Amino acid sequence: MNTGGITIEKANGNTARALEHQTDKYYASLNLALDMSEEGKALIVAPDDILGMKTLTKDVEKLKTLYTAGYCDAAKIKDFVKQ
Repeated sequence: MNTGGITIEKANGNTARALEHQTDKYYASLNLALDMSEEGKALIVAPDDILGMKTLTKDVEKLKTLYTAGYCDAAKIKDFVKQ
């Protein structure tokens, strides 16, 4: 795409700078959550297996299976909050 010689960074400097550090921030947050989970200070409700699905899957059976698993896992929240 021809941007007329304007780079993304020049047009959106703050956004470009934020994106440069996005991965680092994501992994730092993930590691913090995992550490807190191991210490019993946080509960992570996430699937153990995504059944080979892609982001935009249309496989209704896999979606239903994943939904049901998530619904069952959500029961853990009540017990965690009581602690």
